[in-house]
Amino acid sequence: FVFNRICNIEPGQDAAAVALAEEMVNLASRKYPSARVAASKGRWMTAFQEIVRPVNQILFSEQHPSLAGHQDFADVLLVDDDFQALQRRTSGVIDVSSCVETQAHTSS
Repeated sequence: FVFNRICNIEPGQDAAAVALAEEMVNLASRKYPSARVAASKGRWMTAFQEIVRPVNQILFSEQHPSLAGHQDFADVLLVDDDFQALQRRTSGVIDVSSCVETQAHTSS
């Protein structure tokens, strides 16, 4: 099961967004090692991305053995104090209202 979230980076906050995303990936990987978690900066076409005025974005990607594994992962992180502190730090760095999520079931 693959889950992706793409969010716009606030103007001038590229370095802060990359550092914050790296902290989130490291924390998630420590708290839930069976998930493969990654983040990268780039530009992807979403409903919040305009060709004439592109903005940098962060792509958070998760790979789980199953949909249930993804749900367990989310449940663990949503009650984790350290993860919640990182989430609060996104204000002014990542435009959470622009986030677009996709999910796919993959076969072996």
